[in-house]
Amino acid sequence: MTDFLNYLKEWQTLAAGFLALIAAIITMCFMWEQLDFQRRQSKERLRRRQQACRAALPADLSTIIDYLEDCSCVVTTALRRKCEPPEKPTVIEIPKLEDRVIKNLQDLIEHIVDERNAIAIAEILRIYQIQHSRLSWMLATFNHPDRNGIEIEDVVPYTVKLFLHVESAFEFSRNKKETIPELQICEKNLDHALSVLKLLDVISEKCKKKCKRMFLKAQE
Repeated sequence: MTDFLNYLKEWQTLAAGFLALIAAIITMCFMWEQLDFQRRQSKERLRRRQQACRAALPADLSTIIDYLEDCSCVVTTALRRKCEPPEKPTVIEIPKLEDRVIKNLQDLIEHIVDERNAIAIAEILRIYQIQHSRLSWMLATFNHPDRNGIEIEDVVPYTVKLFLHVESAFEFSRNKKETIPELQICEKNLDHALSVLKLLDVISEKCKKKCKRMFLKAQE
């Protein structure tokens, strides 16, 4: 019995270390399982958030098209007033895109997985900022002729460019494509955009040529 107790004492430290190692392994396995669970949860939340943003995208893109149609009406009205000034001119209001649309697009950029799609959506936002800024400047000049500013038709190229970028994203928004195609602007889709926006018979030939030079030269 004494020999057996001595034997246990000799191996007590080793046994304790072995048990501690087993406990550490079990703890690590549990922690890895927890981390893996959290990663899966995070990935699932990201997927659902992306789905939610993408589900709202068709409505958001349609809202941008409506905004661009309002911008086209503004350009048409301004051009007509310039040719035939009314007796009692009224201030032309600046169309504005709803804040929720901008917020939804920003959320989609943040949560979207494919970088190419994120870049394409970011480009839509970038062009909108430029287009709206130039439109605001143009209307400020038009409503207050004593100010210096840009010409009415200078807004048209950016309005057309935004329209084409938005239109190219529709199939992605409707889950018909997984990637937003890179926009290739040609004379045909330029005329298509001007026609849909009802500007084809309103703007001058000089403006049409400027649009074609601006877009077609940029892709050479």
